[in-house]
Amino acid sequence: MKGVLYTWLIVLVTIVTVGIVYTIMYELTYGHIFPLFDPLYAAIGNEDVTSAYEGIKSYILYFPAILIFGLLLYAFARSLKREPDTYQSGYT
Repeated sequence: MKGVLYTWLIVLVTIVTVGIVYTIMYELTYGHIFPLFDPLYAAIGNEDVTSAYEGIKSYILYFPAILIFGLLLYAFARSLKREPDTYQSGYT
């Protein structure tokens, strides 16, 4: 079970790290960077550019949820992996 415990520990540490970094980066991007570019892209008026800009904004918004879901899926799959039997029953 050492492998399972190690997997869950690494996944939980990664989730906490992603949460801390995302909290800092969210304040930076949605509080400072995107408000600078919103009027610029509204003034351009090109639907392709505006669509790409909105796609980037939504990707940055939902990126941690996708990453955390993938990490949890990996941890569950890794936990369900059968470990080699250490008990020999004597029957062959």
